[in-house]
Amino acid sequence: MCWVQEKEAGRSGRLKTDIAFLVIALLSVGLAGFLNYCNFKQKRDSYYARLQNELSTAYRVITFGNQETARIVFDAWINKPEILDIYKDAHSADEAHRHAVRKQLLEKLSPLYERLKAMDVRQLHFHLPDSESFLRFHSPEKYGDTLKGVRYSIDKVNAERVPVSGFEEGRIVNGFRNVFPIIYQGEHLGSVEISMTFDDIRKRMEQQFHNRYTFIVRHRVVEENVFDNEQKNYQPSDLSDEYLYEQGYAPDDTLKAVNAILKPKIQERLRSGEPFAIEAMAPGASFIVVFSPVKNVQGKQAAYIVSYNADETIRGYYSEFIVTLAVSTAGILAIIVLMYLLTNALRHLRTEKKKLAEEALALRRSERFLQDVFDAIQDGISVLDTDLNIIKTNRWMEQVYSHQMPLAGKKCYQTYQMRQSPCPWCPGPPSIETGETHSTIVPYPSEDDPTGWVELFSFPIKDEQGHVTGVIEYVKDITDRKRAEDQLHTEREKLFVTLRSIGDGVITTDTEGLVAFLNGVAEHLTGWNQKEASGRPITEIFHIINEETGIAADNPVKRVLDCGAIIGFANHTALIARNRIQRSIGGSGAPIRDAKGNIVGVVLVFRDVTEQKRREEELLKIKKLESVGVLAGGIAHDFNNILTAILGNISLADIYIEKDHKAHRLLKKAEDASIQAKDLTQQLLTFSKGGDPVKETRSIKQVITDSADFVLHGSNVTCRYAIPDDLWLADIDKGQISRVIQNIVINARQAMPEGGNITISCENIADIAKETALSLPKEKYIKITIADTGTGIPEKHIDKIFDPYFTTKQEGSGLGLTITHSIITKHDGHIAVRSKSGEGTTFTIYLPASAKQISRDVKVQSPGRTAHAVVLVMDDEEMIRDLAKEMLVHFGYEVLQAKDGNEAVAIFRKHYHSNHPVDIVIMDLTVRGGMGGEEAVKEILKIDPNARVIVSSGYANDPVMASHVPPAKPEACKTVDRSKRL
Repeated sequence: MCWVQEKEAGRSGRLKTDIAFLVIALLSVGLAGFLNYCNFKQKRDSYYARLQNELSTAYRVITFGNQETARIVFDAWINKPEILDIYKDAHSADEAHRHAVRKQLLEKLSPLYERLKAMDVRQLHFHLPDSESFLRFHSPEKYGDTLKGVRYSIDKVNAERVPVSGFEEGRIVNGFRNVFPIIYQGEHLGSVEISMTFDDIRKRMEQQFHNRYTFIVRHRVVEENVFDNEQKNYQPSDLSDEYLYEQGYAPDDTLKAVNAILKPKIQERLRSGEPFAIEAMAPGASFIVVFSPVKNVQGKQAAYIVSYNADETIRGYYSEFIVTLAVSTAGILAIIVLMYLLTNALRHLRTEKKKLAEEALALRRSERFLQDVFDAIQDGISVLDTDLNIIKTNRWMEQVYSHQMPLAGKKCYQTYQMRQSPCPWCPGPPSIETGETHSTIVPYPSEDDPTGWVELFSFPIKDEQGHVTGVIEYVKDITDRKRAEDQLHTEREKLFVTLRSIGDGVITTDTEGLVAFLNGVAEHLTGWNQKEASGRPITEIFHIINEETGIAADNPVKRVLDCGAIIGFANHTALIARNRIQRSIGGSGAPIRDAKGNIVGVVLVFRDVTEQKRREEELLKIKKLESVGVLAGGIAHDFNNILTAILGNISLADIYIEKDHKAHRLLKKAEDASIQAKDLTQQLLTFSKGGDPVKETRSIKQVITDSADFVLHGSNVTCRYAIPDDLWLADIDKGQISRVIQNIVINARQAMPEGGNITISCENIADIAKETALSLPKEKYIKITIADTGTGIPEKHIDKIFDPYFTTKQEGSGLGLTITHSIITKHDGHIAVRSKSGEGTTFTIYLPASAKQISRDVKVQSPGRTAHAVVLVMDDEEMIRDLAKEMLVHFGYEVLQAKDGNEAVAIFRKHYHSNHPVDIVIMDLTVRGGMGGEEAVKEILKIDPNARVIVSSGYANDPVMASHVPPAKPEACKTVDRSKRL
């Protein structure tokens, strides 16, 4: 009967075990699925965030370029006396006079507006001070309507008289608005707007970033702002009933299918006005659609820029999630099955052990069995009475103390330790006294091992009444275990030393989130040392926030404990140290597990990424600067060709008219103004390309005075010069040095709004080593000092003024002094600044003196013409070719023309093998879409090694000409005339 009950109890126990294993299996598989999903979600969200950042960056790059274009147009074309003189009385004039003003403005600025339209700038709009529309170049028939309360940007500019830029819905179309106040002779005349529509922004983004974009604007914004008869410029969006497309935009069939999928999923997100990304499957493709909110000039979300990215990345993440889930599930099930089999084996072992115990109970009555058990134990066992007399020992003790045999009847301390009294460390007496088990560890040197250790146990023997009648002393050799413990301690110490020496901060905690360890880097970054932090909550030591919002970030230790896996810190995480210093950090957290896989703590590894983020931000600034440079270079190139034609025709006109004609003086002024304009284009090219200076030996006196006078013309600031007549010559790029002087003088003028004085002085420095401690490569230098009486530069800013984008002025770009420093450095010079707030500023420039101190007044006499020659002119611009031909024909030459290098080489080869060869070739260095001058010269010299070739260029800073100074295009023809006559 008892056997049956035991069997039933065994079955019940096995059933409970089976159920327990099944529950564990289900929980483990569920946990694996949850952890894999967490990993999948983290990858997906991170990828979405990256795409959102790329879209936002693309939008900022395009709108920044538009903003710079508008500023340049306003400064160069509109904010000029000839325009402002027309417009100054418009706000107080009657309608008839206003009509005349509109007509004059249209005549003056229509060519500008046509050029702006070619650059995707759609609106040029003047407003009166009360926000009344005065003239719309895009709809000149519509004027007189008030924009007050409708166009926030115009109200703000007219009220505060500061420029405003940003998205805004207008009365006709939307756009990225750039509104500038018009102030003339101290009087506020109103404002002018230069805008680009968002359809053009979308197209430019598609051209530059090779993606598909669309723009949707809130229906409510259009209803509230656009003229009723102009609302036809918009059409319903298939993404949302609350948003509209611009008229003329139509998504293709693929995007229509994507939008149909997205529409029911994104309405709440669109209403939130927040950025987001979502995946959608179209026929044959997977898309990630990114929505980036567009805020108007009031900071309110009014529209979205949407990008469609044909991207399979998320699908790949999902496939990876499925595979990982399957593999981890299979692995967990395999482990659980193995554990189940092991449990059954242990259960079987326990049953066998119980049987052995029952047999041992029967055998215990036999002294022989007791002796066998004693002898089987490979550690020492002694049975003692309460007086510590040896009653019985096992074979191990007898072998160790064979020289003391017999052992029974003797005192243990006399036999084992050769002492006359009980050993002070012996656990036997305490065990006899208390009736409890005692133990101790003591050294046990021997002949075989002088560094041995033993562990002593004393177990009390009690009678039926519980009285202690003796003890069993158990001796175990633990030498190997002690050595292992010592080795473990050494390894642990090595680990702590390693953690303290690595470059990342490391913090470990227990499962309660209490700090256990900090390495040296963590102590530095948090401001807490190991002793102070130990046992404190991690949130007190490791205080992290979102550096953009200032909101406390999630506790990473809790996140690790919640998910049981490695986690990464969120973007924009900042650590607030004990001394309140804030640092940007990146890092991760991971669980610490014991041998059984149980989490026993958390380790955080983190690093200071503040400098890394600063470099990333500087890189973004450089990219913005490059986009502005591309625009400046394009404008400069086109403008340079126009100026070439102007200068050439002025030269011809000067030749054709009578010598005493009064037009000579006017033509000379026009020529000087055109040359000055060409200098400006060279500055633009220097800014856009950052090329090396093209140097010529000249006096810097005229460069300094012309540049300063140009900047200060019409201002309330006077400039005084102290420049000696014997000032040395210098090897300089005139345009670049002029830019340096202008930048510094502009800053000085802006520092003296109420007027003041600027003093520019120069002197020769024969030995620079005696002048300054600077390590400069040359001996002789020219020292230029520019001092003003302005407000000065605060001490906290003095070390930053040459940094890119650093400015304290609202309208400044922060690039002027950066370019100035770059130009002086490329001239092998040095620039320094000395200033004190309220006491003015002094800039000191050192430029190397030229080794060629030639006469300043050498004049070249043009000898008479002695020969007839054939000249071949190659240029891709037709007006340049025609101009050159007319000038050369006037000089008496026969002229051949070619539009590119291939045609020029063919003409030269044909005439070379005839009786009428080409005498001189004039070639443009750069030809769009064809062979330029550099390649063509090589081919011509293969035909005739003695060929005479003049290479002309509109780019004085072209790298091919870095060590030569070719004539500009209108000068090349005069060079031909001189060369033939010489």
